[in-house]
Amino acid sequence: MALWINAISFQLAWWGLVLYQEALAFPVLLVFSGIHFFWVVPRMPAPASRARYWLWTAAVLSIGLGIDLTFFQVGLLSSPEGFPIWLLCLWICFVLSLPVCMRWFLLRPIWGIPALAIGGPLTYLGGMQFSNIVPGLGMESWLIASLIAWSFLACVGVLGFSILGASRLAPSNR
Repeated sequence: MALWINAISFQLAWWGLVLYQEALAFPVLLVFSGIHFFWVVPRMPAPASRARYWLWTAAVLSIGLGIDLTFFQVGLLSSPEGFPIWLLCLWICFVLSLPVCMRWFLLRPIWGIPALAIGGPLTYLGGMQFSNIVPGLGMESWLIASLIAWSFLACVGVLGFSILGASRLAPSNR
């Protein structure tokens, strides 16, 4: 049940943030976080594992945000307002949702790394159709850089998940 609630709430958050951007950034983050902490956190294992979970979450969030901030700084991505706050909120929702919705992939690096490496840029392509974010230096440059960056993030995320003990780390899907 938690899997479905998490998956549906993440999709609603993604659409709300991409379509309404700054207008709904904080309300969407607040509602999604509330759902996450109501359904997911209570199903987490012992406190020692929680510390590893939050360490992994903070690491993936930091790397992902760092990549996006770098893309904005060097002009691979651009937006009239610079780095949008709604994108920060989307990263938080994504990282909270990842170990629940993508747990199967995170436990299987041979599938998880390619899925995230390709899926990440595809979600940006979809988001660009509905938001004011555009590839500043051309689509080809952005796509190559994005595939490389998401491949790196996928390796760090999936392998980090395994190293930290995924079976003890991830919330159950009950």
